[in-house]
Amino acid sequence: MPLPKKLTLFGIPWKIKLFKPTGWLSHEHRGMTVFGAKEIHILQDSNEKSTLLHELIHVAEEMTSAGLTEAQVVALERGLWNIFETNPQLLTYFNERTTKPTNNSTIVQAILELGRSSNDDPSDHGYEREI
Repeated sequence: MPLPKKLTLFGIPWKIKLFKPTGWLSHEHRGMTVFGAKEIHILQDSNEKSTLLHELIHVAEEMTSAGLTEAQVVALERGLWNIFETNPQLLTYFNERTTKPTNNSTIVQAILELGRSSNDDPSDHGYEREI
């Protein structure tokens, strides 16, 4: 399946654009999220799926005001990539519609619901967000 050219993220249309390695976008920087233009730029011939996941985490972080550092975004990208790569049935599971189709029947919504289902205090898990 080719890289999608458009995505709806948090109810907002975004464009996904592929670029050749020039200037700032090189093998060291595989992608960039341009929030004002609602665009995600991905380096061609990079690991496009992993890079897209990384940039989607940046969008989710920005839209939820999570305050993640780049190191935390990278950790989430690598962790989620490993989980989805070794367990592809999870993507199918998250995308199954158990009720009438709604805009909330997406993998992102499923992940957010998983997070909301826990009443745990994040500080109990050995990490805290600095304010």
